[in-house]
Amino acid sequence: MNQISRFLIRHFFGDVNYQKIDFDKHARFVIERVITRGNMRDWKELKQYYGLTKIKDEVVHIRYLDKITFNFCHTFF
Repeated sequence: MNQISRFLIRHFFGDVNYQKIDFDKHARFVIERVITRGNMRDWKELKQYYGLTKIKDEVVHIRYLDKITFNFCHTFF
């Protein structure tokens, strides 16, 4: 897998110790943060890192998505 940029890490994970985030183990948490708070550039970086299959597998298990994010995911997948 590719590396996620430090900008993405600091931008979305300022409330947690981002040095302790395991991006493979906590994929659902990372994906949820980026798709609910990010823009298209962040989405592209997320796709590059995880791939569409992994994102789709995790999105269906997220307990809450706002209407805009849900509609985006529904349309995209």
